[in-house]
Amino acid sequence: MKRIAAIVLPEMACELGRAHELLQLSEAAATTTSKGSSRPFAVIVTDELDVTEPIDKGAILDAVDPEAWRYGARPGQSAAEAAAFVGQLAILRLTTERLEHALGNVAELALGFGTTAALTLRAPGTGSSSSPSGLSIQGAGPSAELARLRYPLGAGAGPFDTVWLDVTGCARLVGGEDILCADLRERAQQLGHRARIAIADGPRIAQAVARWKRARHPDDLIVPPGRAVEYLAELPIAALPIEPATMSWLGKLGILRIDDLARLDRAGLAHRLGPMAQDLLALIAGQDDAPLHAYRPPRLIIERAAFEHELDGVEPLSFVLSGLTSRAVGRLCARGEACTLVSLTLSFDRAFVDLENRGRPEGDQLGRQHRIDIELPVALSRQEELMAALRARLERLELPGPVVTVELALDGLTSQTHAQLDLSKQGGTDPNALPTLLAELGAGLGPNRVGVLRLGNSHRPEARSKLVPADPLGIRPLVLSTVLRASPPAPILPLSDEPRADDGEPCATSLWLEPTRILPRPIEIGRLEPGALVSARSPLRTSSAGSPLYLIDRLQLSERIDRVQWWTPAPVCRDYAHAWLRTGERSRQGAPPELAEAWVYVERASGRGYLHGWYD
Repeated sequence: MKRIAAIVLPEMACELGRAHELLQLSEAAATTTSKGSSRPFAVIVTDELDVTEPIDKGAILDAVDPEAWRYGARPGQSAAEAAAFVGQLAILRLTTERLEHALGNVAELALGFGTTAALTLRAPGTGSSSSPSGLSIQGAGPSAELARLRYPLGAGAGPFDTVWLDVTGCARLVGGEDILCADLRERAQQLGHRARIAIADGPRIAQAVARWKRARHPDDLIVPPGRAVEYLAELPIAALPIEPATMSWLGKLGILRIDDLARLDRAGLAHRLGPMAQDLLALIAGQDDAPLHAYRPPRLIIERAAFEHELDGVEPLSFVLSGLTSRAVGRLCARGEACTLVSLTLSFDRAFVDLENRGRPEGDQLGRQHRIDIELPVALSRQEELMAALRARLERLELPGPVVTVELALDGLTSQTHAQLDLSKQGGTDPNALPTLLAELGAGLGPNRVGVLRLGNSHRPEARSKLVPADPLGIRPLVLSTVLRASPPAPILPLSDEPRADDGEPCATSLWLEPTRILPRPIEIGRLEPGALVSARSPLRTSSAGSPLYLIDRLQLSERIDRVQWWTPAPVCRDYAHAWLRTGERSRQGAPPELAEAWVYVERASGRGYLHGWYD
């Protein structure tokens, strides 16, 4: 038997209305009371894109906040009628697109607990959306009238309040349906929504119970399998998808509850209920076969936050980002995915930025927005890892002004990978430590400068290895194979066979053919012979005053490569040597001249010398 959870958000419209970026109020509406709380407001849900036009006095309210409710304003009243109860009532409009986006965020979090999430359903055997159950009401029949029904829970949000989740066979994975409902309520609370969650044998039964049943405990909303008729009996007939005219007629007859409706003669009732009679009678009998329309989350995860009081400094910004990443990671993990690109957009106070730009040249003016793009070397899916990468960039960021809005976007989504745990060991390395370190290094140094070396198919030293993105699950075997193949063990010669210089001191042997550091591009340094002066940057010098002149003390041939890539127009022919360099300078304390060991070669075709690496 299937089990469907209905996540009803009765105060969705008012909760979105409290957000700073959605309150499109006039200057008079921005005034506050002495306690600092904003004045009462009401919400009108519209499909229009332009929400700045004046509101018609006859417009019907879809939701009111608790303060306006206390003064007598109700959903379903006109704007003029509600203003008669609340003199300072502020009316704002929300688009269905915004509501759909908010419901989609809840659906994404719910996907971590079930197989299919949905925002709309269709009644079985029809081609139109069922009663007030979807964001867009299409098709013929009573849908347009049913879209105007209001519900008694909270401040009312019309039909824009439900997310369905198929939890058939999933409750046992978390310990039971009661624990599943508690987890779903906690996830909805993280997004700032109050939720009532019911589980039943069908989506419309679960929605009716979540909307209308009075429960002393949240677990009272869980309908046991096969007992849907018992739970529906005590609900009012308004919980059914019935036309308002039919509902009014039944009320005149004293039929107020579904139990009263179920005791009537079905033959006469079917004639009175109209074309949806068969579906309604089956629903009263506890049969709900309405299918779910699977919700497909967008590929780009975006979380925004706006502030009435601006953020000044990196520390408050990090605190806000912690909340944004928590919500974004919750949506990310529910999909079973990880991200490879993080974008952070900061909007600054316009008045402050305009004041700072006074007197500045046009090319040096500050922008009102600043965007930070972080390409991660590995795919991340944990909040700690993302915050480590963001902090690495924020620590070096100088804010030109107070921040008023923050937008966090996660892109480049890919499948989430998990490290295999080794149960044979008592303790081991944290599998999340390496991805976090790679993310921090990538954010600080750049994604193109963090990775692992991989062997290349070439005899040219500069092409024998290349930097590739790091895979935390495969770094260890990759590095080990690279080291073993690139540095074979050299034979150990007796000390008497070790070459010595003229003064008797041991000099470098030809056993170590490869230097410790190879330049990606060789640098031309001129003629190579003992006693020649060359200009090359030494790794021993940290100043940027320029490249010093070096005197070649001695050279020792190390290897030769001949006609590498002979099939190309310019085959490579080089003679490599180990060079000892001296600066010839002495410090004030009389220290010996600076020494450096370089890896150089002569291009036999032209005779020019090049610096190709250094020995540490």
